[in-house]
Amino acid sequence: MAVALDLSPYGWTGCSIREDLRGLRASLPSWRHLHLLRTLPTSSLYMPLSPFTDLSGVRYMPAYKKGVVHNDRGTYSTLYRGGRVVYDCKPSAATGHVDLVLKTPLSECAIKEMKLHISPAEDAATPTTRSHSYSDEINAIVYETIIHLLVCRTLTKAGHPSFVPTFHEIVAVGEALSTTQTKPLDSPTRVKALWSVMEVLKGETLQDVCRKRLTPCANATTSEGRKAIETANEDFLIDAVTQLAFVLYILF
Repeated sequence: MAVALDLSPYGWTGCSIREDLRGLRASLPSWRHLHLLRTLPTSSLYMPLSPFTDLSGVRYMPAYKKGVVHNDRGTYSTLYRGGRVVYDCKPSAATGHVDLVLKTPLSECAIKEMKLHISPAEDAATPTTRSHSYSDEINAIVYETIIHLLVCRTLTKAGHPSFVPTFHEIVAVGEALSTTQTKPLDSPTRVKALWSVMEVLKGETLQDVCRKRLTPCANATTSEGRKAIETANEDFLIDAVTQLAFVLYILF
């Protein structure tokens, strides 16, 4: 029996999905559920306009430091090596407001910045068409991010948490990225990019490993050398495909 997963701790307030992926596209959270970031005047941190709620119902506030570019070779995103800090939200009897109390200090995280690719023609279209273009672009990013979250949870439950970076939150970057703006999202056109905040893995991409481990047969000067290269390449590819098959077996 499929279990409903509450998405509130991950960036989509008041949303849930089935963990078995059925009907995922029909139940995708929209731009309306995203937390919008603002900058803090006294630090280099970015903080959402409103708190998150964890699975036990406790409110908390994450904040992020963007850091330096870690990998800009993606086709649609840039990866930053940044920082993440978490605050508890404690009601103050003295002021009647909510105080932020440090829960976890600044720790390393990866921030995957995915900009919305809107063409000039789409940006100059009618308000309805323009809104649909932004909404569709956000949905495509959200869909991928939820797949990441579900894969991460499935592999962790199976005892292999190191296969995929732990997913923390997704937040929106847009017109409210200022110290004075407090208005929540009221239109997808206010979103300029999405940040997927996750764990930093100490490793390399499969593409990088392939470049290092696979040797062109043209490098061989003898038939014996060619055979040795072919054998080494084959052993590496069998190992890589076996690991991929193992992960896919767990997921499906």
